Amino acid sequence: MGEWVPAAMMVAVYVGVAAGLAWLALRVRRRGISSPALGVFDEIYRPTAAESRIEIQIQAEWQDPTETPDRPTRPDQLR
Repeated sequence: MGEWVPAAMMVAVYVGVAAGLAWLALRVRRRGISSPALGVFDEIYRPTAAESRIEIQIQAEWQDPTETPDRPTRPDQLR
């Protein structure tokens, strides 16, 4: 009868770890913090994903130059 106790404990630990990782993944996705946390793994195992992430960051940080009064804003004003 006592032979199933260690097996049940192993299954409980396995299920607990899997549930913890699933919860962590859900939290990371909701907060949007997965990019910095997984950047190293992307560079090692998925280089194209790392390059795409870097490109997305660059485009997100890029801003349009500020408009000046002497710079035309519409194509018909370029003459």
